Amino acid sequence: MQGDYHPNLDYPCSHAGLLERKSTTLSLVNLRNNIMITFNYYKSQLKRILRELYALKAGDIPVRDFGICANLEEITNLDVAYFLRPCFRTWRQFSGDYAYPVPSPYASDKHSASVVYTTTHEDDMWNHDHPYGSLRLDLLEHLIRECEDAIDNGGYNER
Repeated sequence: MQGDYHPNLDYPCSHAGLLERKSTTLSLVNLRNNIMITFNYYKSQLKRILRELYALKAGDIPVRDFGICANLEEITNLDVAYFLRPCFRTWRQFSGDYAYPVPSPYASDKHSASVVYTTTHEDDMWNHDHPYGSLRLDLLEHLIRECEDAIDNGGYNER
């Protein structure tokens, strides 16, 4: 049997099918893909992340030329990578690059996710009428659903 990806270890492990709930941190499993996903956050931290995701959705964006990750870290003072990375993998549009999860909306190879991120004007980064901004907002909606699911259901479901 092939091992499952463990995001905190960056190598396969054999923890498939486990669902643990520790006293104050959540260890969750994506049962559809047998992926072990551990969030090393207190539930209150996940609630803080969710609150700030909603703030970003409402347009309260501290640094408009930053993406979701940098803005969340700016607001929460948390390293949010271990929460966001597993969620990126379940987003249907994921670029495959954790540093630049929003893909290029353009067909050309010269417009990689990193190039589009660094060249998109700050007014378009969060603009639902711009192809790249629209993808970012779709990712934001996905992250909200995943975070709500982790908090409310104690589980991690692929969307």
